[in-house]
Amino acid sequence: VERPDQSISNVALHQVAPGAYEVRFPLNQEGSYIFRVIGEKRGTSRTLAYSYPDEYHLLEPNNGLLRAISDETKGRFQPAAQDIFATNGETATVPMPLWPYLAVTALLLYLADIFLRRVRFD
Repeated sequence: VERPDQSISNVALHQVAPGAYEVRFPLNQEGSYIFRVIGEKRGTSRTLAYSYPDEYHLLEPNNGLLRAISDETKGRFQPAAQDIFATNGETATVPMPLWPYLAVTALLLYLADIFLRRVRFD
């Protein structure tokens, strides 16, 4: 096994079924790993490069598409940091249920009523 930092390790394969072998090897570095399997009968070798999927590659953003989307949706393209959460006078109200507060208040008043009826103040 050749790691991305060019270091080489020899690992032994274990037979798990007829014609099937496996080995556990940690992939703890970013980059391509090259696995060379050398058979004892024919002396052949195979190379397999294990690389990260395309979704992990750092790609340049498509600024034209992002600008078109922001224009179409009336958004802002690359706003300044202080403008990200600015409301510009546009706010929205969010309904908040009052029943939990009213239920707790009613329970406390009920318990206070029971307490005041049972305790005598002389």
